[in-house]
Amino acid sequence: MAEAETVTVTATVLRVERVDAGRLLALASVEILVAGVAFTLHGVRVIRTGPRSRGVASPCYRIASGRLADAVELPPELTGAIADAVLDEYDELVSRPPPALPIAARNRPAAARQGWPKRHRPLRR
Repeated sequence: MAEAETVTVTATVLRVERVDAGRLLALASVEILVAGVAFTLHGVRVIRTGPRSRGVASPCYRIASGRLADAVELPPELTGAIADAVLDEYDELVSRPPPALPIAARNRPAAARQGWPKRHRPLRR
């Protein structure tokens, strides 16, 4: 039997987007390069695992019973490397100050900045 060949695998975080919905903190896209072939994992989840802790979970889908199942199974070494890279990007995203609002927007109440309540044209009879 031939000896197993090792190949360098590179994982690059393309994007992390904050969600803050329940346990879900953010969604990330990660590009994985294996032996010159690149593929992208969308839907990598940053989740709250405790009061002050978070972790990374692989993309998932809903199975017939209604439960969630992992869409991809990766080796533990690769999973750990992806989790570290995604959490580093998430920490950087969270530590950035929010973007500044223009002066006109800062002087309006929050509901007005969000365009709420929506103003509709009156109905014509």
